[in-house]
Amino acid sequence: MLGDQEVAGLYAAADSGDLTSFQTQIPQLWRAVAQAEPSEATEVLERITGLFERVPRPAAAYLAVVAGRLVDRGAAPGTLPGVLADALVEILELATGFVTAWRRALGSSAPLPAGDGEQQDFDAAVVALTRSSRLPWRRGSTVDEAVALAGAWFTLGEWQTPVVALLHSREVRADFPRRPEITALITRLREDRHDLQGLRNLLAILDDEPLIVVHREQRRGYRVRISGVGDNFQLYTLLADTLIGDPGQGLLDGDRPEPSWVAAATTGPADAADQIDARFQLTDGDGQYIPLEGRPADIPLSRGSRVIVLDRVAVSRSWDVGRRHDCAAPEVRLDEILTVDEVDRWLSQVAGLIPTGLPAVRIHLSMRPQAGV
Repeated sequence: MLGDQEVAGLYAAADSGDLTSFQTQIPQLWRAVAQAEPSEATEVLERITGLFERVPRPAAAYLAVVAGRLVDRGAAPGTLPGVLADALVEILELATGFVTAWRRALGSSAPLPAGDGEQQDFDAAVVALTRSSRLPWRRGSTVDEAVALAGAWFTLGEWQTPVVALLHSREVRADFPRRPEITALITRLREDRHDLQGLRNLLAILDDEPLIVVHREQRRGYRVRISGVGDNFQLYTLLADTLIGDPGQGLLDGDRPEPSWVAAATTGPADAADQIDARFQLTDGDGQYIPLEGRPADIPLSRGSRVIVLDRVAVSRSWDVGRRHDCAAPEVRLDEILTVDEVDRWLSQVAGLIPTGLPAVRIHLSMRPQAGV
């Protein structure tokens, strides 16, 4: 069976406590299975998943990366999401502890080491954390504490990598364990570990989420369901593509987005077009402008539903094409066209448009949604 020898070697090293041998053999495993077919990748992933409970977390960090690569090769995740969620919570907790210990030992203004450091950076961090001081508020950590904290800090990037790979799947996102805990811990680290932002955005993706969308001027409304939408740039484009059409069929009057815009916002080439032009303005149920840089999860609930109110474009806007997550396939589905009475009821419950104070000029948002995670 593919990778048998390498997997057996890893178990032998883990059971004997030889962590140096264990870590040395992980790249050998990947070289042996890098071209695995999906069925083979699934078998290998099933066999290596048991290794995570046999070695300390930092020693298994690159094994976690290999597990994520096997998922990318088509392996069925199996029990991996639960294993990685537990490990990631532990690593994130230790990483927040590292920040506290570092600032306690070196002072609040001391810059934190980069999270992608080498062995010498790890060694230097352990020395810094254990350094004694005459200042009582700068108490050093024990060697064991410092090793655990620094190990988490410098391997956090590896641990997040396979979780990102898993969260590209809608099925995995639906049941991913400990999601609120992981999100809360990442939020605590947001000022110190900017490399976690992509993972945080993936965790915030809504799937099978109902929206109420009403057009104030045209008095039309819709029940829409979204999945896998990374930000409001993408949501805007796909809403326009879904809802603009034949008014005789209950859709909105207007110009549909160009096919190249839709391709760039979904699964086509991200550079299929230069820019996207606004078709309407989005506000929430409280009358507040919905920032395109935000995410659907940020749209507030209004009477139990996320409500989007469409208005005529007050300020001509455009933005660069692209999508935040290349591998998370988005969907915006029209479930139901509301009756006029239902539209009027929703419009009577939402706030009027709050003036933005923006000048009546054309605005181009030059920031491109960040893709690649």
